[in-house]
Amino acid sequence: QLQKIEYFASEETPINVAILLDTSRSTEEVLGKIKNAAKDFIKLLQPNDRAMVVSFDNNVEILSELTSDRKVLEKAIKNAEIGDFAGTVLHDAVYEVVNKKFASVKGRKAMILLTDGKDFGSYVFRNDLIRQVEESDTLIYSIFYETGNI
Repeated sequence: QLQKIEYFASEETPINVAILLDTSRSTEEVLGKIKNAAKDFIKLLQPNDRAMVVSFDNNVEILSELTSDRKVLEKAIKNAEIGDFAGTVLHDAVYEVVNKKFASVKGRKAMILLTDGKDFGSYVFRNDLIRQVEESDTLIYSIFYETGNI
């Protein structure tokens, strides 16, 4: 049955964002681009928004916890480095943020995934990760970087 819309509003509520940087050896040639994209994204955040920076290669490293401090976030991005060992635990990184870091966070949540999309060495299987993400209330935006066959 048709109903008349009496009131509609768009609210700008703060958002919590995890920025995931692929620092595996396969991204060495594009790491500068990945870092620049992350810095550009930080500039778009509103004053009440919070973000965290996470890198992943053969393990997951939290470079910055959730904060509104842009200088802390920029420093974390600057400090991201290519890992010493081979491996890309992309699935594990997404899983950790969704199920551990964002588990108790209230409000809007999103993840920006800057990667070449390669996963090597994750404990979390792709199908299990997809189920977990579908059940979470986190939006995931993946930005793909073309790399070689490393």
